[in-house]
Amino acid sequence: MPSIEAQAAEVAYLIFINPEAHAQMQERPELFGYWLEALVPGVTAEQVVVAMETAFELAMADLAEMAEDFRRGTLVLPDSVFAES
Repeated sequence: MPSIEAQAAEVAYLIFINPEAHAQMQERPELFGYWLEALVPGVTAEQVVVAMETAFELAMADLAEMAEDFRRGTLVLPDSVFAES
């Protein structure tokens, strides 16, 4: 089983990249800690902060990779990106 730190970082990343969750956190930043505490039992406040930092770093790395793929012309987006809502 992954460590609490690894679990928290993974959950934080998933929260961070979820547009709805991200929008809710803009209005109520404390939700991030609540969600992590609920989804990763035993996580400490310090681990929440580290998880937030890790999630941000992972998201930035993903964006950099996508930008590079775009520059090379190899960026593939799912059809749902272009679907009308």
